[in-house]
Amino acid sequence: MRIAVLWTGLSGYLNACLRELASRPDVELFIAHNATSELAPFDDSIFAWMENRVVWRDAGDFPLLQSRLTAFDP
Repeated sequence: MRIAVLWTGLSGYLNACLRELASRPDVELFIAHNATSELAPFDDSIFAWMENRVVWRDAGDFPLLQSRLTAFDP
């Protein structure tokens, strides 16, 4: 199963949930989220395990997000 998660900002809790979901047999994830904020500063390295990940900052990044999401084909 191919699952795409489009989120505004990752957190430690969501990271743990996604890691658990990814550990399930036959699950492949695509994660898109905005860049880490100073208001919610997480060490970006805790998300490094995500193979299919797009970090966006503004609307200028949406063409990349759209092409990667289309290629992933959830």
